[in-house]
Amino acid sequence: MRKDRFYIRDMEKKIIDEPYLVHKIRNVLRKREGQYIFLFDGKGAEYKALISKSGPQRIELKRIELIKKLTPIFRLSLGFSLLKSKRSDFVFQKATELGVSEFIPLVYKNTVVRKLTSAKLEHFKRIIVESASQSGRLFIPEIRELSEFSGVIKRIKSWDVSLVALPHSSFSVRDLLKTNLLDRGKNILLLVGSEGGFSSQELEELRALDNVYFVNLSIFTLRAETASIFLVGLVSSLLNRNEG
Repeated sequence: MRKDRFYIRDMEKKIIDEPYLVHKIRNVLRKREGQYIFLFDGKGAEYKALISKSGPQRIELKRIELIKKLTPIFRLSLGFSLLKSKRSDFVFQKATELGVSEFIPLVYKNTVVRKLTSAKLEHFKRIIVESASQSGRLFIPEIRELSEFSGVIKRIKSWDVSLVALPHSSFSVRDLLKTNLLDRGKNILLLVGSEGGFSSQELEELRALDNVYFVNLSIFTLRAETASIFLVGLVSSLLNRNEG
């Protein structure tokens, strides 16, 4: 049975005052004073709390009780290019549901969307919170600052293994399933190119690095958002993440 849970940044305040949350709890779910609701802090903890006072602007809580506290087993980072229209929304939503720990928006040579405004960042954060709440996750993924591809190259050693989605690579999903690549560490980077794919120079830089592996996800040509979701879902399933 699906359990409605709500993300609260500061549990010590014992107040819910974000308009859309107040509306959902009061008017959609019709929760009233004296009833319990479930909360999570985005850092692995889930709570049960009693509604002590409910008004149109805010909901006050008491008897906040810790139900469980989890520690992430793996850290899964997704480096990808922001996409036009609502396609980026889809990536943030579905990758959150599938277990991504960190989003790294990148600017490749062929990237079309090269700006991330504060308004757009808040929009993406809202999508992530809603997706985590709906999917039952207790962790809220981070969104890193928009950065050049070269920045990831400089940091590549901070990940134990890096997987790059690359069409026509000789290393297939079937090969990945047969290997123990994901047993080499708990910190995994997934890289997906832009709409125009990786440039030849970017591929050369990646091929020169250790612990970077290219994987062909399909015999068909996948859109950037499809490749992102497929790769995240595949690796997350193989890692057998247990976040509750």
